[in-house]
Amino acid sequence: YDGLVLHHAGRMLTAAHGGQILVSDVTASLVQGSLEAGVRLVDLGVYRLRDLPEATRLFQVDYPGAPRTDFGPLAAEAGHRANVPPRFTRFFGRER
Repeated sequence: YDGLVLHHAGRMLTAAHGGQILVSDVTASLVQGSLEAGVRLVDLGVYRLRDLPEATRLFQVDYPGAPRTDFGPLAAEAGHRANVPPRFTRFFGRER
């Protein structure tokens, strides 16, 4: 592997905690339909990984018998810089 793929993997590695398995949204979409029983992907949200141009949605891989599944926040900046979620599906607080 060379270039941006290796760099992206390295940045994900530095954001994770010891023993934590992270995958990107691209990998999650590729494996979603073929996970073994009990294995699940937990959506951790969107993060800006250092030196990468775009924010990345990260998932934690949980599996039966995992020694630990409760990790603290990732060592990465949140992908959205505003206090408002990036997508709205409806209006709140509107009255006739």
